[in-house]
Amino acid sequence: MDLSTEGVAAVQVTECPDIAGQFGAIIGMDVITLGDLSITNLNGQTWMTFRIPSYAATDYVEEWQRSVSAGVGRNDPCPCGSGRKFKKCHGV
Repeated sequence: MDLSTEGVAAVQVTECPDIAGQFGAIIGMDVITLGDLSITNLNGQTWMTFRIPSYAATDYVEEWQRSVSAGVGRNDPCPCGSGRKFKKCHGV
């Protein structure tokens, strides 16, 4: 398959068999440098998405910190379950 319709000319895409559960996809660095690659696994389903051009930074650590810190006071126990105060754990 030629990805020229997707904005990457002369790049061939080939399916590869899952070899003994080790991998199911190979992506060349020459393609990854052109956009954003994300691999997520939710409820046992793995999704791989790619977009060209890259137009936003995705920081899953920052996203997680924002979600767990919403409504948590600095002296409250950290929501991660460490037993430490939020300010000494994930309360950057």
